[in-house]
Amino acid sequence: MIRRIVHVVLLVALQGILGCGGIGGSLPEEDVFESRGLAGLTVVGFVENESTVLAATDTGIHRYDGGNSWTRTTPENWSVGAIEALYPSQIMAFVDDGGAYGRLVESLDGGNSWHAVEHDFGGSGEAGPCDPVRRLQFNDRSGELFATGNAVVAVSADFGRTWSVIDGDWCGLASGLSALTWVQDTQSLWFGGQNAIEDPVLKRMDYATRNVADRSAAARDTLGRPSTIKNVVRAMLDGPRLFATGEGGVMRSADDGQSWEASIANDDARFYFDLAVDARTGTIYTAGWNKDFTSPQPLILEASTDGGRTWTPHRHADERLLGGVWSLRLFDDGGRSRLFLGLQGGGVYEADLDRLDG
Repeated sequence: MIRRIVHVVLLVALQGILGCGGIGGSLPEEDVFESRGLAGLTVVGFVENESTVLAATDTGIHRYDGGNSWTRTTPENWSVGAIEALYPSQIMAFVDDGGAYGRLVESLDGGNSWHAVEHDFGGSGEAGPCDPVRRLQFNDRSGELFATGNAVVAVSADFGRTWSVIDGDWCGLASGLSALTWVQDTQSLWFGGQNAIEDPVLKRMDYATRNVADRSAAARDTLGRPSTIKNVVRAMLDGPRLFATGEGGVMRSADDGQSWEASIANDDARFYFDLAVDARTGTIYTAGWNKDFTSPQPLILEASTDGGRTWTPHRHADERLLGGVWSLRLFDDGGRSRLFLGLQGGGVYEADLDRLDG
């Protein structure tokens, strides 16, 4: 990788933080994690309905019932690729059910029941659609639903039935656009992923004009290559900040994405899929995954209290765990912040934020 910035972590017995940045060696083992069930499943995302949390997994969509109990509300053969809550009662997802293409599905009762949606995403022709839905994002002010495919961004004004391309083309050659974020304050749409030669893609669209600013060079310079962008998150800290997560670390920007710098740099190409910000405390949380689908790896949650300048790692003690993290969800539970971590092959874990912040 081109340039790496050191995690500054002040822990007395810590010997594993590498001088070139990233996580290594032996970290303190902390009893701040608790299993919340779905053991053995891969959790690709979470959404909230009016009363609880839903987990999108490789075996369908599951409703959280408290403790470590979940109820699957879909067929077991649904492998979920994307999910988005349009409103508390209306949720949409794209699933692979073993067919040639996959299905766009919808729930109108908060995720308790689902039905397929007829749509034209992916283009139409004799061969059928050629783009799966990689990511969904809803603008609740305008009622518009955005989606990405392999190398395309499209918008729907009728809850996913008909789609219009706003960037790229159907059937484009690329690894896929996995990041998609609507920013209401600036009326902008951020999207990113990886192109056909495994370089990171990061772009910002001014939605009123449809002008697109390409920030992919900044992603390459900061994260290196090959790399990919997994998510873009906007946070109000000491001012508006943007964070982009991906292969090789996390980037941050203080000028609406005109310039970027490394927030977390990892020379081992660790993937960072997601990032969450606690509005009550300003604490930022993220976690990564080493690209290994079968071998145990540690669950490590990283927290920053200074806007992403420095990070403190917190490591689960169980070395047998498939602890790589693919998704995060910070949600309010009766005035208390709770953080769920969705693991690749390890189900759901919760981090005790009171102990972390204490």
